Amino acid sequence: LFDLRRQVVVVASDVFGTKPLWMAIARGGPCGGVRPCFGASSYQLPLLRLGFQEEDCTQAPPNTVLTLDYHSLRVLSQRPVFEFDMRQYK
Repeated sequence: LFDLRRQVVVVASDVFGTKPLWMAIARGGPCGGVRPCFGASSYQLPLLRLGFQEEDCTQAPPNTVLTLDYHSLRVLSQRPVFEFDMRQYK
């Protein structure tokens, strides 16, 4: 999700990690400019085919919302989608 008013990019992985979230950030890579280039996919291969290098690609942890700065693509915050209480009450 690109929030142009707040100048942020928001990406979220699913809660249990059954559908992975791959992200790629390259400084001037496939975009060909000086600005950083961003890509996201459920698989790494589409990012590689777009021109990102393997070292540019990272997999987001499950149950995570990442907020990145729109211009620098620097991670501003990382937080869980849900907080799980694993205590058992009897």
